Amino acid sequence: MSYREKLFLLAVASVLAIFIGYGLESILDLEYIGLFIGIFSLVSLLSFIALLFFPEEVFRGWKKFAIWYTGISAVIVILDFITSQHGGLMDSDPEFTIEVLAGLFFIISAGVIIKKIIDSEES
Repeated sequence: MSYREKLFLLAVASVLAIFIGYGLESILDLEYIGLFIGIFSLVSLLSFIALLFFPEEVFRGWKKFAIWYTGISAVIVILDFITSQHGGLMDSDPEFTIEVLAGLFFIISAGVIIKKIIDSEES
């Protein structure tokens, strides 16, 4: 399977995840889980579309970042949800936390993609 085919499948999976997130949020009333899945899938979809225009090595560099960032973000959101229910260190709105983390994911993703493009052109 070629690089572009893999990206296309990931983009399709992101679109499906957006709908799954919407369903979890609206139909099953799992607001924070659905919001996390939906927003991060949307940002990933935008990244996949951008990555279609660049070499595979740019995608590999972005993927390393995305896997770590998404995992760490999930842990932060879970801790924020738990402490918002019982008070504690991160006594904030989990929805706000998800939106901030997704915004940072978008900005940092763009930065990682740009850096990898520059690095690939230099070599």
